[in-house]
Amino acid sequence: MRIIFVVVCITFIFRASFAQFNVSGPTVSSEDTTFTSCFLDEFETNMRAMYQQFGSINEYEKVMKQLGYEQNHIPTFTHREYCQRLMKMNEYSLIPFDCHASVIQAIEDYAGRRRSTIRIALGRSKLYFDLYEAMLDKYDLPTELKYLSVIESMLIPKAKSRAGALGLWQFMYGTGKMFGLTENSFIDERMDPIKATDAACRYLKKLHDIYNDWNLALAAYNAGPGNVNKAIRRADGKTTYWEVRPFLPRETQDYVPRFMAFAYLMEHHHLHNILPADVPITYYDVDTVCLNKGVQMQRIEALVGVRVDEIQYLNPIYKTTYIPKTNPPQCITLPLEKISLFIEYEEDIYKSNEPFLNQTNLMLDSAALISSGEIEYENKLRYHKIKKGESLSIIAKKYGTTKKAILKINNRTSERLRVGETIKIDYITVPIQKTNLQIDSNNISVLDSDSVSSTAKDSTQILIKPTRYQVKSRETLYSIAQIHLVTVDDIIKWNNLSSAKVYVGQVLLIYSEGINAQAAAELNQKNKPVADQAQKKFHTIKSGDNFGVLAKKYGTTVAAIQKLNPRVNPSRLQIGQKIRVK
Repeated sequence: MRIIFVVVCITFIFRASFAQFNVSGPTVSSEDTTFTSCFLDEFETNMRAMYQQFGSINEYEKVMKQLGYEQNHIPTFTHREYCQRLMKMNEYSLIPFDCHASVIQAIEDYAGRRRSTIRIALGRSKLYFDLYEAMLDKYDLPTELKYLSVIESMLIPKAKSRAGALGLWQFMYGTGKMFGLTENSFIDERMDPIKATDAACRYLKKLHDIYNDWNLALAAYNAGPGNVNKAIRRADGKTTYWEVRPFLPRETQDYVPRFMAFAYLMEHHHLHNILPADVPITYYDVDTVCLNKGVQMQRIEALVGVRVDEIQYLNPIYKTTYIPKTNPPQCITLPLEKISLFIEYEEDIYKSNEPFLNQTNLMLDSAALISSGEIEYENKLRYHKIKKGESLSIIAKKYGTTKKAILKINNRTSERLRVGETIKIDYITVPIQKTNLQIDSNNISVLDSDSVSSTAKDSTQILIKPTRYQVKSRETLYSIAQIHLVTVDDIIKWNNLSSAKVYVGQVLLIYSEGINAQAAAELNQKNKPVADQAQKKFHTIKSGDNFGVLAKKYGTTVAAIQKLNPRVNPSRLQIGQKIRVK
């Protein structure tokens, strides 16, 4: 009721003020000052999603304080000043910014009680606007169209509307499919910043080709060309936005004025005492790397030190924590300083399904046994026993799979689960023991207990006391795990670590029979200062780059660059792609 009261009051005030406010341009009707409730609802939905980054969505006052909401220090301006600035924007934009009553109303609303929206949009723009500008330039579109994504999604790549539109540019499933955006059990390219932005540019260019008017093109982006064509017919064939506007759906009538208001405030925020909110990462802090196999995000976290939630934040395209193998290959975004580490450990990262034997506290790397010919692999079912409070979604996320896949392998259609029942998860590759070393089947959660021989259950258990190990300079959790023939996950579990990051001098508890001298020697060689090693050099692809340009720039040959990048197609380089040149 309070929101309704406020809206009614604002409506009354603006009707009164605009009744005496003359503007050059389209005639202002009394209905131009209403702000539709559907926009308020959409705004609240997006704001709740943003609040989750700062605190509980129920702690409204706390959130507003953290966002820097200053009620007593909001500058005010005359309508003439707003009009002058809008007219100034028209001097360098192909999109007309009209001094219309509805535009002024939207500006004052967002510069007043909704100023925190602009703060967060300014902060998030540091991750997306450089990408937008490069893509808009590629299609020769107005730079100001980057602000369209703000009113569509508040720059939240996983934003979903009540109608089902998804992503930074809010594509419906059908429209996304029409512009080549793929959706399956593992990925939804409507949430991919690069591919969705490319699709949005192609769609906007097509709409402008139809109407030859950017405001009508924006209206069609929101309501669809069918509704805009219908409005043109009802307006007796008139083809300017303000003439057609009264015949558009109510939501679309406010859509273009909101776009103009956001564009104005994003460019004049400093005049309104609105500063960008802090963000954890910007466009220049990240880079991309392409994969040649499927991989679990947990494996990247363990070996590279990038948390799963951070990988998901930077790569919203993935529905689960599993990154599937595709052709062309998936390219993931990671913090810039982690790219070289990923490349260094790439082959080990792909061993995501390689299990480790468990003998009470004794953990042996199965890869070491395979190399000696002592074990081989076979496929086994993985099971899960339902606990209280678990749902199919929770279980699917835990194992990096999907609800659909679990239902299929269990031949079920219902998602209803009973506490205590055991369900199949998937098939995984596990070792078959060939030596006298026995496996305690009670400690192998991924195997069906009926499939393990009874002799294994009677095996003599080996108890190992922990070793205290002090982390040395340039060591990582992965290098320490290799030395002790254990896994990174083991060390994390034994020491109750929250991530794979370690620091020099840190003391870790290790359960193992001893140090692998050969691995230690190899890792010590690898961990020598960079000056003692052949230094690798990488280049981030920019507009106009090709292998010939890079060869000339770095004093090498095209053939040499191709040899260093065997999985890269020279004719399909992407802006932002990482290429090794030395």
